[in-house]
Order: sequence, then C-alpha cells, then structure tokens
Amino acid sequence: MQLICQTSLLPLDTGGYTLAGGAIDLIAIIRTAAVVTIAAALLTTAGCRKYGKSLALPARPRLPYTYSQKEYDIDIAAYNANAPAIADDAKQRLAQAARNDIAWGLMGLMDDLYNVYSANLYSGKGAIAITGDAANLGLTTAVAIAGRTAAKTLFGALGTAVTGINLSVNNNVFAQQTYQVIALAMETRRTAIYTEISDGLAKKSVLEYPLAAVKRDLVLYLYAGSLPGGLQEIQKEAGAASALTDSRARPAGAPTK
Repeated sequence: MQLICQTSLLPLDTGGYTLAGGAIDLIAIIRTAAVVTIAAALLTTAGCRKYGKSLALPARPRLPYTYSQKEYDIDIAAYNANAPAIADDAKQRLAQAARNDIAWGLMGLMDDLYNVYSANLYSGKGAIAITGDAANLGLTTAVAIAGRTAAKTLFGALGTAVTGINLSVNNNVFAQQTYQVIALAMETRRTAIYTEISDGLAKKSVLEYPLAAVKRDLVLYLYAGSLPGGLQEIQKEAGAASALTDSRARPAGAPTK
C-alpha cells in the first residue's frame, strides 16, 4: 500500500500519468505562463508608476494659458460688430484684431490637444507592442517548460496567434510605420498649415481672409495632427519623391506622361 501511494505522487514526466495529475500539470503550466507574462508587463510599466501617470506626457502648467469660452465670446462679438463695416478702416482693424485673437486662441487649444494626442499615440503604440511581446514571451516560456506534447502545441499555437495579431495591428492600423516616422509626418503637415494661417492673419484683411476661412483652416490644422493625417503625409511625400526620381531619370527630350 505504501508503494502504491508513493507512486501516485510521482511527477507527471516520470510516466505515471493520471487524469487528476494531468489536470494539475496543465493548471500549473497555465499559471506559470500567466506569471511570466504579467511579470514582463509589470517590468515594462514600472517606470510609469514610479514617475507619474505617463512617461510620455509632462505635467500640465498651473497657469491660465487656455483660451476660455468667455474670451471667445468677447472676441466673436467684437468681430461680428465691426466686420460688416467694410468702409470703416478703424472698425476693420478692430475686426482683424478680434479675428486674430480667435485664431491664435483656438490654435493654442489645438496645440494642447495635439500634444496630448501625440503622447497617447506614442504610449498606445508602445503598449500594444509591449503587451504582445510580453504575451508572446509568456507563451514561449510555457512551451519550454510544458511536459506534455499537447500543451506545447497549444501554447505554441497561441504564441503564433499573438504574433499574427501584432503584425495585423501594425500593418492595418499603423501602415507598418514607427511612431517616430508618423510623428514627423504629422509635424510636417501641421507646420505647412500653420504657416498658411499665420501668413494670412499677418498679411490679409478681414475681407481677404474672413473668420469663416480661418476656422476652415483651423479644422485642417487640427486633423493634420492625427494618425490618418500623418499617414497621408507619408504617402504624399513618398509620391513626391517617386515623381522626382522619375523626372530625374527621364532622358532630356523624352516625352512626359
């Protein structure tokens, strides 16, 4: 009886498999894989917990730097009161000043939104990659320590699925672009629109550049600092570079397309 009891307590890899022992072994493997995955994720996020809510975002300044609704109401009232007086130069200057105040105030709010969005894009893209890598690491470790062939196959298949999901997100959401490339493209697009707006505010009258046109350009400025805007800019730059290469490679006198 003593020999039988000792045999039933042997590890599973010695050949004495039972249904209960197999279940315990599988649970232990799953637990180990989960622990490894969670540990990897905790190590990568330890800095965020230590230094604040986000490593990507600095602390907000404690200053009244935002453009308030009250300020906007005052400026829009001044613009509406003076812009229709086309023949009155003094009122046109007042309307232009109100237009510029509205434009710069709204642009400041958009810059703040962009900074937060850009940091969240960086953190989000990194979190997706880290989570996928941590899960893949845990499953790979589980494959290495699993005693049963079925368990190895299961965890190997799950690891392949996680890798495939990561590749799909990178291909279909981020178009295989790194955050650095996307951020640079967003900044390029924003800078071009910013230059157009600032030149219009400095050089054009209310008649030449009315508030409605300013708001339209501000909407373009806002969405230039987004993931779709950045990807569109990358595509635009790639097309321009391709056209430039074709024009340089064409022999002199060759017909153009």
